[in-house]
Amino acid sequence: MTTTTLSSVIPAAKLAAVETALLKAFHTTGITSISLLHGGLSDAAVYKLEVNGSVYVLKSDVPAQPGVDLYECITLAAKAGVSPQVYYANAGTGICISAFIEPKPLRGSFPSNELLLRALAGTIQRIHAMPLFTKPGDTKGTVQGLIGQCRVSGMFSDAAFEECFGYYNAVLEQYPWEADQVSSHNDLNPNNILCDGAKLWVVDWDAASVNNRYIDLAIVANTFVQNEAQETFFLHAYFGNSPDACQRARFFVTRQTAYLVYALMMFQLAGRANAAIAVEQPYAASNNMEMVRGMLYTGALSLATAEGQMLYGQALFNQALHNMRSPAFAAALAGLRHAV
Repeated sequence: MTTTTLSSVIPAAKLAAVETALLKAFHTTGITSISLLHGGLSDAAVYKLEVNGSVYVLKSDVPAQPGVDLYECITLAAKAGVSPQVYYANAGTGICISAFIEPKPLRGSFPSNELLLRALAGTIQRIHAMPLFTKPGDTKGTVQGLIGQCRVSGMFSDAAFEECFGYYNAVLEQYPWEADQVSSHNDLNPNNILCDGAKLWVVDWDAASVNNRYIDLAIVANTFVQNEAQETFFLHAYFGNSPDACQRARFFVTRQTAYLVYALMMFQLAGRANAAIAVEQPYAASNNMEMVRGMLYTGALSLATAEGQMLYGQALFNQALHNMRSPAFAAALAGLRHAV
């Protein structure tokens, strides 16, 4: 949908705040076009906006509580050249305007997997070098909350889930979550990493906070790192030297946590869309990441559906469980005793 009037797209309650933002950023409320990119709950929505021949992203969020800066993270990231330029941000009204990046395929923009991994590692380096955010992170609380919701929902009763949660309890006891804190994006999935054909840009900073540096590394690796050689290359590119045993242990354990978190989030999304999905599509230990990746690449699987979310969640869960059952996981947990 394209239009030339704000009022036909922007909710009436937000219209004055959006007009003020446009005046502050561009000295005009005149627009060439505006279209909804995606909407969220309540008043939260993201728009593609054209003003004076240039294209921007307008985010309309729920206004922040006094003393809370909704846009601290994205503003700092834009200054660091990690996120697109911010032209206007007002947490009190929940309005933010930033540059629009026309995305190009990630793999098509880099001639080799090594170049892509180096670019991803460099982007994470720049995020972690930013001034510390004021927003604290709580990975342990997030995971425990998701596990609790999974249990309360009654979606799953298979013994595999309790086995996996038991392994995670060992992680809770031994992983040094509070060590090595940095500014972290916390959701570096492929949808939030854009490429303009040459440079990577990171968007959607809603989940960003201070956190353990291995969170961002693990999330990226679970999509782009497929074997031990790539893991070594990726970690070397990030740390600037060959990873030691302690770094490998923390990285390996955090990857399993990331698989589990995203699996539980997929289950949660699927359950919201279809309360009967767990009965219609019961847990299957045979669903795996290789199968799901192939279906995603061919278009046979859509993550916009409850069925797709459920299948993807099961594959992520099975990957975490498979790895947690391995001798490598036991060795990594033992290695955490030496983490500092």
